[in-house]
Parts: sequence; structure tokens; C-alpha cells
Amino acid sequence: MMMMMMILMMTMMMMMMHYIYSSFVSEGQRIYYAATIQKHDILTEYIRIHLLGLKNFRRRLCVRLCWFKTKEVLLKKRYILYETE
Repeated sequence: MMMMMMILMMTMMMMMMHYIYSSFVSEGQRIYYAATIQKHDILTEYIRIHLLGLKNFRRRLCVRLCWFKTKEVLLKKRYILYETE
């Protein structure tokens, strides 16, 4: 009985972690695709989000993920990004 409870709790924790991570990634991808569809640069999109004042943790983390995803693009264009925090 105890073993079953342990397995159930571990499964629930793993599912929760997966859900949280996937939501972060999807939000970061949304920013990435919004920037590409609107012909914005990823850099301007990043700064725009910062200027909107979205200070909550989830938004900041998804923006970080978006930044890591597009770092090569920005480096190719020789941009230097200063974080506005």
C-alpha cells in the first residue's frame, strides 16, 4: 500500500513538472513566432516584453527560454543584449 502511494505521488510530481516545463516552452515559442510573423527582430520583441512591465516569474522565464532559443540568430546579427532589470 505504501509503495503504491509512493509511485502515485512520484508520477503526479513528474506530470506536474512536465506540464510546467511545456507551458514555459510553449510561451517562449509563442514569443519567437510572434516576432518572426510580425517581421520583428527577436531582440525588439524581447525588449518590448520587458518594457510592458511583465514582471511575474513565469513571463520572465519564458522570455529567457525564448532568448536562449534565438541566441544564435542574435549573435549572427551582432546584437549585444543588455538585460533591462
